[in-house]
Amino acid sequence: MHHSRGHDPFRHCRAFTLIELLVVIAIIAILASLLIPALAKAKERAMATKCLSNLRQLGLGFRLYVEDHGDTFPQSAKRPTGATNDWIYWHPGRNIDQSVVLSYISGVKGLFVCPSDRDYASRNTPTPSFNYSYSMNQRLDSYNDTHIVRPADTILLAEEKGSSQPYEGGNIAGFSNQHIDDGNWDGPNNPLTVRHGMGDTSNTVNGATANFADGHAERVSRLFGQNVTNSDPTF
Repeated sequence: MHHSRGHDPFRHCRAFTLIELLVVIAIIAILASLLIPALAKAKERAMATKCLSNLRQLGLGFRLYVEDHGDTFPQSAKRPTGATNDWIYWHPGRNIDQSVVLSYISGVKGLFVCPSDRDYASRNTPTPSFNYSYSMNQRLDSYNDTHIVRPADTILLAEEKGSSQPYEGGNIAGFSNQHIDDGNWDGPNNPLTVRHGMGDTSNTVNGATANFADGHAERVSRLFGQNVTNSDPTF
């Protein structure tokens, strides 16, 4: 009796040769080398957009505070001790949830940190450390809003350098303070970050986010922050 063999669908399949496998692996490696940087840049753009949104919302909180307090800004949360009207309650022993601007923006304290700020949680000098990403223009401390000459060009909240790491611009000659250390920004004396520069750490790249006295937020360069006319409300 003749017994027929069952059909084997894999009987005539040809295996990949070593060279073919190496070619496939090389193609995958090339594609990965192209995609990974693109994905990293897309992620950074998303975080930069979130940072911009943070400052827009904080700016709205400031505007509402000013309207409720006789056109006067809160205080800039300087060292070494806090004041009742500090915009952010960061000093030890104070509850950040009671920061004066938070009551106007639904108490979202996560707005104080930029998602691109890699160093906010590890800053430990000077003591106590300031583990947030934004600081208020000291020239607007308790300042009357109606006296600002150019509110659309005057920085209210700045995104200072977070550390001396290369992605923050490294150490900059002429500046003794190389990273944010309290809620107070001293105009041209405290350098802005370049963390949103997509790898460009030059002074001219728009690598920092700022909120302005009129409430809007935009990306600015370090040189923009060093120009006193962009922080002094009398110019």
